[in-house]
Amino acid sequence: MLFALWSGDLAAARRLLALAGACAPRVVIVVRLPGANAAEIVAAANAVAPLVVAADGRLGVNVGGTERGCTPDYLLASLAPLAVDWLQIPERAGPLSAFAGSGARVLGSCHDEAGLAARIAEGADACTLSPIWPTRSKVGHRGLGQAALASACNRWPRLIVALGGVDGPHARLAFAAGAAGIAALSAPWGLEAAELVDALPTVSR
Repeated sequence: MLFALWSGDLAAARRLLALAGACAPRVVIVVRLPGANAAEIVAAANAVAPLVVAADGRLGVNVGGTERGCTPDYLLASLAPLAVDWLQIPERAGPLSAFAGSGARVLGSCHDEAGLAARIAEGADACTLSPIWPTRSKVGHRGLGQAALASACNRWPRLIVALGGVDGPHARLAFAAGAAGIAALSAPWGLEAAELVDALPTVSR
């Protein structure tokens, strides 16, 4: 699975889905708008949803925190008509139980094995582990490394999604380490998008 963290560029989403072609069902366009309020998140999801549906892709939403009106009750009610496939829930958003009943699969956001253990115990369908490799969004962080990714994948098979510094070559390394999926903020929208799609295993979550 490729979780493409999307910041609102409809043309970019259209390009990625077209590039994915038959692999589109394994591409999740995740609406991720840091600093946005709940209404802006919902509006962005509504805008991109028709493109995702037309391409037979999958739609995800990063719910943010509970600040700026991003409360579970508001988001679940507002997103219900879209039949969102995945909810990405950061650690700061509180317990996963607050989002129960959405019908969506849950992608927890974690940064170490303790966080993974907690979210998986809560019932997350998958969890990102980040950052695996150095990334521009985490200046000064060397990344957890492929060995840490492999350790997590061994402990929780088919539940770990690699995030952080994931480009084409790193995508292949992530899947070789046992990752169930990859997530990326920049690479899906640039020249490396084709490499990410090509790296997807024939059989993936």
